[in-house]
Amino acid sequence: MYFFLCAYWIYLIPSLPITVLCWYFTRNRRHWYIEDALILVVPFIVWAICFFAWSSNKSLANLGVEPFYLGCVAALSPIVKYVQNRRIDERRLSFFMVVFISFIGIGLWLFMPALPE
Repeated sequence: MYFFLCAYWIYLIPSLPITVLCWYFTRNRRHWYIEDALILVVPFIVWAICFFAWSSNKSLANLGVEPFYLGCVAALSPIVKYVQNRRIDERRLSFFMVVFISFIGIGLWLFMPALPE
């Protein structure tokens, strides 16, 4: 459980400041939904399930690097929503970004080799 919480904090290091700043500065221009907040939880949960359930050859170095990379990608979601065109439905875009970044988490788990400790 301790490793899970440490990895979650590593995930939040790049994603939380950018996300909170985007939410704060665009609160009057964009509609923010619960799907936008889920970007801080769902992709990490998907990656963590893959990592802890099926990673026999991964090391603790992967536990520190992969969440950081996933957090950097998750930080792009509010930026994409900020610069998107108004013709795109904001709720669909938010849901799509959660699903897309979750798939990126699965791909990160699949294609990241075992790092030396």
